[in-house]
Amino acid sequence: MTFSQTKTGWVAGGGIEARLWDNWSAKLEYLRMDLGSTANTILFPAASLTTTSSIREDIVRAGLNYKFGFGPVIAKY
Repeated sequence: MTFSQTKTGWVAGGGIEARLWDNWSAKLEYLRMDLGSTANTILFPAASLTTTSSIREDIVRAGLNYKFGFGPVIAKY
């Protein structure tokens, strides 16, 4: 069996980043994703089976960043 379905939904989130020392910073992000729900029905000769699934995720990401270089990049012509 092969199933194919396109879903639409939404994603919202936010984050914060703070400088730790010198060129180091840390970040924390949160995302909420909701693509609704889907129902699948499988037909058998004597019966049918229906399943329903919700497609939702909560994602938390943390990171440590290092900035290479010192100061802004200035183009010289």
